[in-house]
Amino acid sequence: ARLSGNIVNSNTVALDGGGLYIRYGDATLDDNLISGNGAPGYGYYAGTGGGLYLSSVSATLNSNTILSNTAGSGGGLYLSSSTVMFNDNILTGNIAVFSGGAFGLNRSTTMLTNTVIADNYANVAGTGLYVRASSPNLLYTTITRNSGGDGSGVYVIGSNSTITLTNSILVSH
Repeated sequence: ARLSGNIVNSNTVALDGGGLYIRYGDATLDDNLISGNGAPGYGYYAGTGGGLYLSSVSATLNSNTILSNTAGSGGGLYLSSSTVMFNDNILTGNIAVFSGGAFGLNRSTTMLTNTVIADNYANVAGTGLYVRASSPNLLYTTITRNSGGDGSGVYVIGSNSTITLTNSILVSH
């Protein structure tokens, strides 16, 4: 799939991928606005990936804005068993009821370059980035002013999780 120059706005699903849900295969997203979407879940089940949910995907995201989305986990986006390259993206104003205000990772490998993760909220953990059994590499990435829960801008859980930060900024959590 290739999505370029789109606006994905004000969509809601019960469980995963309020704005977009991409499963299996390859995807490229360039210059999209993904905003105001929701995956709230129902009953005991928390929805994931308010703006975007990627599962078992190899993807590249360039110059996208992921803004004001809401989910149980991964308010802005959620990756599951995926390999994703992020270049020049902005994740701001997203909300997670539980973890990963902007971004939730589960069993995924990702590279974030020149990415801004700012002003997101999580009620429990990982106000900016929640990392579980994953290996993100952050290069020239700014994580700032994310709030709520345990106050962590980046929350890493699991003995098989590693995170690499190079020339990145973490401030005001």
